[in-house]
Amino acid sequence: MKSYISAILFLLLLTACNPEQTETPIDEVEAPPVEETEDEAQMETEENTDEISESSGFDGVLSQYAVLESFDTDSPGTGLGEGLEVIHRTGHQILAHGHQGHAVAFYQLMIVDEENQEIIITHRYREGEEYDELDALALLEDYELAFNWMNEKEPNENRLFFKWDSEQDPSTTELPNGTTVSAIEVDVNDTIYVFSEDIGLTYIHYQSPDTVELFGSEVTATNQKLMD
Repeated sequence: MKSYISAILFLLLLTACNPEQTETPIDEVEAPPVEETEDEAQMETEENTDEISESSGFDGVLSQYAVLESFDTDSPGTGLGEGLEVIHRTGHQILAHGHQGHAVAFYQLMIVDEENQEIIITHRYREGEEYDELDALALLEDYELAFNWMNEKEPNENRLFFKWDSEQDPSTTELPNGTTVSAIEVDVNDTIYVFSEDIGLTYIHYQSPDTVELFGSEVTATNQKLMD
């Protein structure tokens, strides 16, 4: 009996010296939000501003209004209208092939002037000896050689193709289907070229006194893609 009691006491003592460890759950505490410092906020604002400036620069406008997209316009019954297709571009210079009134074809060289936010036609060759030389190169799809040949010639044209005024809000124009879209209007010698957002050249409004005298009113040529 004495030995039995001693054994029990020994077990109790052993248990007291080695208590069973239990894990106490720890509540997850959400870390307080880190306040943005003024410097970090300013840096983020500057980054956003840079993105806006980059997207709204002259290249952004050319893309947004599809200024260099191929087009073909027509005013049925008048013979008025123009077409243009960019066939080669090197840096800020552009070689294009086009027509006037579906009758007179031409090749022209244009320069993109980012500083003045405009595109200027510097060379234009209509059907003739120079045109035939360019056309022969173009038929071989040697557009770079045609571009170099033309670029080596003295400029024979100084005509506005497109201009953007960053201080002036775009206007709006109504498409043949009745949709109203944002547009940029370019006035070239009493002829208004209307470039619409995501479409490109949409209308050409011929408003010169000669046009009004000949047809009795102003004449509008419309992008044929919008007439189909």
